[in-house]
Amino acid sequence: MLWNGERLNLAEQPRLLPIGLTSSAQLGPDHTVIPGYETLVDRLRALPGAVLDVCREDRGRNPDANVLLFPYDFRLGVVPAAHRLADEIRARLAGLDSTAQSRRVVVIGHSMGGLVARYWMGPLGGSPFCRALITLGTPHRGAPKALDTLVNNPGIGPGFLAGRRSDLGRVLRAWHGVGDLLPRYPAIRCTKSGRTYRPHELGLPRLSDAARAWDMHQDIETSWRDVAAEKDPPQVVPRIGFSHPTLGRAEWDGKRLRVSRGHPEWLPAGEWAQDLGDSTVPAISALPLEMSNADPAGMRIAERHGPMAAADFVTAMVEGYERWAPLGDVCGDERPDALGLDLPETQLAGEPVPVSVDLPDRAAEGGRDVKDLAVWMRVTRQGDDGRRSPVGQPEQMDRTGPLSFVTELRPAEPGMYHIEVRAPSVPGAGDLTTGDWFGVLR
Repeated sequence: MLWNGERLNLAEQPRLLPIGLTSSAQLGPDHTVIPGYETLVDRLRALPGAVLDVCREDRGRNPDANVLLFPYDFRLGVVPAAHRLADEIRARLAGLDSTAQSRRVVVIGHSMGGLVARYWMGPLGGSPFCRALITLGTPHRGAPKALDTLVNNPGIGPGFLAGRRSDLGRVLRAWHGVGDLLPRYPAIRCTKSGRTYRPHELGLPRLSDAARAWDMHQDIETSWRDVAAEKDPPQVVPRIGFSHPTLGRAEWDGKRLRVSRGHPEWLPAGEWAQDLGDSTVPAISALPLEMSNADPAGMRIAERHGPMAAADFVTAMVEGYERWAPLGDVCGDERPDALGLDLPETQLAGEPVPVSVDLPDRAAEGGRDVKDLAVWMRVTRQGDDGRRSPVGQPEQMDRTGPLSFVTELRPAEPGMYHIEVRAPSVPGAGDLTTGDWFGVLR
């Protein structure tokens, strides 16, 4: 869909009624491709004994449900959603005694959903009810992409947002949900003084919500000290995308804020400094603060930000908790072999869509011969009925370096497209695949 600011303007539409999780890819208000959750929902529904229910404010609850889907108005941010979650879980557990309520809940939180769960468990006191929190690409430390969105209103192609940028920025800056995703660390460096800043310290009018968001993150950090001190505290299980180019740093020259890829070299990151991110959240940002010194084994995953919610390991972990099995039986690689995919989230019809892929460095370790390595790309388009149809034939990408490959697409028709990249027989890694959605607009 094209951007219609007033439909999601808080002043015009102060309340939305969430009726379910996103079920298919679509273009959101910041022109971001949002993969749906239908694969995750289908896999949860297939678990033995699973009874699903959607947490909706306009209808009653199924008392037999043991898998809850929790949609919320993302515009309002973390805190209102966390209060709704607290009310929902309290009502669902009301018929159980205190022993049965203890450590009853396993939460899967994708992206901002992980922050919602953290606020419920910490500031709202929900920790005693929670057995485990699985976070998928959650910006525990924030994401510079939100900084770029609020300050620069990035658009698509030359002139796409002509006459619309001010409307877009005005609407988004009223959303606490975007402010809550701002970096909570000094991701900004002044090119003139060398001083570093957190977003709320910069004093930009377009970041007026940053101080409130900073306070929200501080509330989470403070309350989680008490959570960590609990006897047998809930387990926090972050899953972190690490191999994809991701906005991670910003520079301020007094007039313009430039947000770019890569880790801010003025900040320590330890072992995470060599990682990139999941295309939306930097790897280090997806790590909870209290786990800064934790062993990263098993945390890294190959998926990009959107598709990771559909990965099959998610339901395997849920089943593991049902069996009280150790997580090491589910996912334990320290740094799995992965392709690094870079492509724009949206583009204008007829404009080139650049795609680049990097193979893992270990493919060339020990002087391995990589000159015959090939990377293949397959593109499909999603129709109105949700079915995908191939666009052309699978094609081989062009090599630009020993482990780097590129190509350009020129989709003629607006719509949603999915790209799948395959690198067969990579030395030391075997067959590798990755993929994601991109949108084409008129």
